[in-house]
Amino acid sequence: MPEQTYLIFRPTRLAYLKWYLIAFAIIIIGVIVVLSAFEIIKIGLTISKDYNLYTLLIPFIGIVFALVIGLLRKIDTYYITNFRVIERRGIFNIKEDSINWEKISNYSLSQTAMDRIFNVGTIRLYSMGGIEEEAEVTIKKAPNIHKIKALLDKLIERKGPVV
Repeated sequence: MPEQTYLIFRPTRLAYLKWYLIAFAIIIIGVIVVLSAFEIIKIGLTISKDYNLYTLLIPFIGIVFALVIGLLRKIDTYYITNFRVIERRGIFNIKEDSINWEKISNYSLSQTAMDRIFNVGTIRLYSMGGIEEEAEVTIKKAPNIHKIKALLDKLIERKGPVV
């Protein structure tokens, strides 16, 4: 029987929220510095006229940082197939972890208060014979977490394809 993919999904933006907030803060600080450097607003920050153009780099760096974070979020992908669960991450150095249904001993689902509001969560899959504290595959901030949990329950119970 060939491998069939039941579900493909990516982490939600909540998984990268702190990085998006850092990028947003860099952009805001950069805009304030640029406005001060070109004397549009006065905040007591004195910047030499020689460096005014360089201040334009600060918000640009924040925008590039936000774009890279968005790219990383799009590249992290999870697959649920009839034989296994696959976690794939990375841009240049791609890392792929998978666990077969026969090897899964149990899993844990965790949700914070914010996760429950947005219907996301993190699932950790543990294998038989593996290190008990270490998950074989971690699905971070997955959307529609209860739909994924229901599919996992069916697949783990049957140790294979869902008919």
